[in-house]
Amino acid sequence: MVFYNIFSIIVTIFSIFMTICLIDYFFPVFLGLFAKRKRFPTRDEKLKYGVVISARNEENVIGELIESIRKSNYPQDKLDIFCIAHNCTDKTAEVARKAGAIVYEYSNKDERTKGFGLKKLFEFIKRDYNYDDYEGFHVFDADNIVDANYFTKMNDAFLYYDKQYTINSFRNAKNFGENVQTAMYGVMYIMSCTCECNAKMLLNGTSKLVGSGFLVPRDKLKDGWTITNPSDDIDFTIEQTLDGSIVKYCDEAMYYDEHPTTFNPMWRQRLRWAKGSNCVFKKRVKSLTTEMFSFKKRDDDKKRSRFVAFDLLVGVMPLGAIGIFVSCLDFVVRLIY
Repeated sequence: MVFYNIFSIIVTIFSIFMTICLIDYFFPVFLGLFAKRKRFPTRDEKLKYGVVISARNEENVIGELIESIRKSNYPQDKLDIFCIAHNCTDKTAEVARKAGAIVYEYSNKDERTKGFGLKKLFEFIKRDYNYDDYEGFHVFDADNIVDANYFTKMNDAFLYYDKQYTINSFRNAKNFGENVQTAMYGVMYIMSCTCECNAKMLLNGTSKLVGSGFLVPRDKLKDGWTITNPSDDIDFTIEQTLDGSIVKYCDEAMYYDEHPTTFNPMWRQRLRWAKGSNCVFKKRVKSLTTEMFSFKKRDDDKKRSRFVAFDLLVGVMPLGAIGIFVSCLDFVVRLIY
């Protein structure tokens, strides 16, 4: 009976924790539905950026991305497009060069994630170009396309924050109307950007990066790209937070991402995300937990909110698996006692 009472207390504590996690998710979403979108003042100054793309067997789509960048209304002499054809067996490099990108080719079967491609690409850029010429770097996937105003709006936001913060952008669906699955993906990301990212800005939280469509200040990449696990986006977001920064959000800068059209690719993508999230959880759980319970005094410029650390920890924690395990264990214990 003593064991049952102790176990009941543990389950109650876990239920309270799960409730707090749900509030952490739904409150920003609710707030974001009614919050005013932040607009950044238009700036005449146009900074120079590098655009980086890690591509693997993307000959069918990479040309469209580069074309959309070249057709944007941002001064083209201020944009250098760098692409790495990473472990490619098709004509990705050839198509990207023809479209106007600076292309490198690199193959290593032991380095398969996008992060390894970006890591090598930054090594090439630092070797062959004056790295300090670029104020920041825009990161894209090969199947993205950008809105005509994308770089102008991102530049406005970047200057507004004195070139100090990573800037996230609005992710829309490239193939929204193809079928129900792509439409659901589109709605998911529109809700995420419109509600969650916007609300996190109001709460001085951090906008979570979602694969691509973000701008990183040059100084935050002084060591190049160092994250190579499958969920490099959320890991990079956490790294920014632990380094004393947060990721900002620009609602007016829109790009379009291509989503899986059938079940099998979608399922493989979800499994890859789950695996990557689990890797990040194991890597960051200690540092995020320490950050949550840190009471050291912080200056305004390097403030790292305990709420942000908690929010990021909840985002990578396998709550579903833990919840199922605890529920099953609770059911067994109740049967026994």
